[in-house]
Amino acid sequence: MPRVKAYLSKSRGFAILVCLLAAGAGYYYPSPYQEQRWPKERWVFPMHPTAPVIKPILKMAPKAPRMYKAHAKPKNQVYAIPAWIKALPHAKQEEVCTDLNLYYEARGEGDAGMAMVATVVDNRIKANRAHWGKTVCENVFLKTKVKRQAPNGKAKHAWRCEFSWVCDRKINPRRAQLAKYPVIARIREAHLGGTYTPPPHLRTALYYCRYEHSSPGNQKYFDTLEYLDKVGNHRVYTDLRV
Repeated sequence: MPRVKAYLSKSRGFAILVCLLAAGAGYYYPSPYQEQRWPKERWVFPMHPTAPVIKPILKMAPKAPRMYKAHAKPKNQVYAIPAWIKALPHAKQEEVCTDLNLYYEARGEGDAGMAMVATVVDNRIKANRAHWGKTVCENVFLKTKVKRQAPNGKAKHAWRCEFSWVCDRKINPRRAQLAKYPVIARIREAHLGGTYTPPPHLRTALYYCRYEHSSPGNQKYFDTLEYLDKVGNHRVYTDLRV
């Protein structure tokens, strides 16, 4: 009789040990159904040498902020500079891009409006931001690929331009009547030559818009920026996060 009791106690202990091992294996290597119920990160002492402990710790550690190198253009952005402008010498490219941008953005705004547009482009080059180019042409012809919702409810890709006239297919830059606006050449020479000094309150200008004609989403974004002044029909803003 004592032998039978000893055998039963040993077998019972062996059965308990087997159950514990099975439970541990199921805990560390769960089935797809268990994966839906329990998260992968479990803070327990490992019962198996291959138990995943280091990976959950790395996942739950705070991530370092994402940093961009100077002029490291994101993958969803392109510099859509026309081929006929690329074929010109670099100095001539800067002149043509400046003239076109002043013509289409502020030809009816007078000297102050054109000077403001040129100042914004100059400040963006000096800001050394990742999503802006390091030349006038790169700033003017910068396009960003974004997702927008189509009327049928599906998402579609579209291009968003820093300056609206770049995305306007009806505009042919080669037909710009620059000869009618001699002020454009004067402002361009002052900015590219470095002899122009902007007003003190516009030295940090980075954005401008026609607020009344902007979409609600753009108006909400501009409300987060610091308002500087109104030049002609455009409101001028700066970004303190630069």
